[in-house]
Amino acid sequence: MNHSQAIKYLNSFFNYERRLAHNPGYTFNLDRMRQFSKRLGNPERKFRSVLVAGTKGKGSTVAMLDSILRASGYQVGMYTSPHLIDLRERIAVGGESISKNDFAAGLTEIRKKLGRLKPTYFEAMTLLAFWQFARKKVDIAVVEVGLGGRLDATNVLDPLVSVITSISYDHTKELGSTLAKIAREKAGIIHYGSVVVTAPQEKEAREVIFQTAEKRKAILLETVDYRPQTSVSLLGDFQIENASVAVTTAHALLNFGFDKINSRTIRRGLGEVRWPGRFEIVSRKPAVILDGAHNGESIEAIVASVRKKFPRGRIIPVIGISRGKDWERMREAIAKATDILIATESHDLRACPARELNAKWIAAPVSKAIQLAKTMASPEDVILVSGSLFLVGEAKQHVQN
Repeated sequence: MNHSQAIKYLNSFFNYERRLAHNPGYTFNLDRMRQFSKRLGNPERKFRSVLVAGTKGKGSTVAMLDSILRASGYQVGMYTSPHLIDLRERIAVGGESISKNDFAAGLTEIRKKLGRLKPTYFEAMTLLAFWQFARKKVDIAVVEVGLGGRLDATNVLDPLVSVITSISYDHTKELGSTLAKIAREKAGIIHYGSVVVTAPQEKEAREVIFQTAEKRKAILLETVDYRPQTSVSLLGDFQIENASVAVTTAHALLNFGFDKINSRTIRRGLGEVRWPGRFEIVSRKPAVILDGAHNGESIEAIVASVRKKFPRGRIIPVIGISRGKDWERMREAIAKATDILIATESHDLRACPARELNAKWIAAPVSKAIQLAKTMASPEDVILVSGSLFLVGEAKQHVQN
C-alpha cells in the first residue's frame, strides 16, 4: 500500500474517537490486542517502555520525558493521541513523526499478518507504533494510554515504569462515575513487581492507587513539586506538576541502567520540550492561545494561567466541546474569569453543536469564531481557544494558513 491506501485501510476500522456511540460488536479487553501482537511477532517485547495514564497532563508528561531522554542521548519512541493536524504526529522516533513510507509499510505488514482479523482504529495505530519502535530499535518508548488503562490496547506492554498523572472526572460513561472507579481503571497499568510514579491525587483516587501498588508488590513513588533551575518551556503553572512527574520518572529509570540521565540533561530536556496545542501562543496583540483543556478542572487551570501571564487584558474564550463532556462544570470555570463566551464547534463527528452551549455569541466553524473574537478584542486582550483537541487542531491549522 502507498500512504493514501494505508489511510483508507486504517479508516475502514471502527474509530471510537470519532463516533457518537460505542460499537455494539466490540468489547474492551486485552485478549484481542494480544492476539494481534502475536500475529505481528510481538513487537512490544523488543523495546523497553514507560506507560503513562491519567486524566490531565499525560500528553505533556510524555513529551517532557521524551525530551529528557533524548537530551540524555537515547533513541526514544513516543506514542500519543489524539493528533492535532497530521495523524503521523502520534508516532515519533527521535522527535520526528513517522514518515509516510514507514506509515504505509507498517500498515501493509499489519494487514498481511492480521488477515481477516479486524482491529479498531486505535488498536491498529498502537500496533503500528510498536512495529515502528521495534524496527527502529529504540532504547525506550514513552507511551500514552488512550482511554483508562486497565483494558487499553497499550497495556500489553510490560513497562519499566508505570506513570499516573492527575486524575479527575472524564469519560465517566466508560470508566465510572466516581474518582475511585476512574482511578481503578487508571491503576490497571500497574504491573506486578513494577515501579509506579503518581502525581499528587485526591484522597479517593490516591487510596486506590496505593492499594493497587501494594497488592501488586509494586514500588510506588509519589511526586512533589519540582522547581528546576531552568525554566520549563511549556507555559502554565500546571506544567510544574507534570514536570515533577516526568523528573521523578527519569530518576526511576536510573535504576534500569539509563545512567546518562543527570541534572544537566533533565534541565536541558525541560527547557527544549515542545508540545503544540497546550498553552500555545500562536499570535500577539491580541494574544491567541490554543489549549486542549477538555474538562472543568483543566479549564480552570488554563484560565488561571492565562490570567497570571496576561493580567491586564480580558479573556475572550472560544470554546467547542465533544459530546458527553461536563459542559456545566466547564462553563462555571469560565464564568469565574469572564462574562464573554463564543461557542463554536469542530468538524469532528462527536462535536457538540455550538447552539447547544447556550452562549450569547455563536460562530462556526472555528475560523469564523476566531475572527469574531478578534473583532471584539483590544490589543491587550487574550483569545483562548479550548475545549477539545480536535477544535485546537483546526484552530492551529487556520492560524498556520
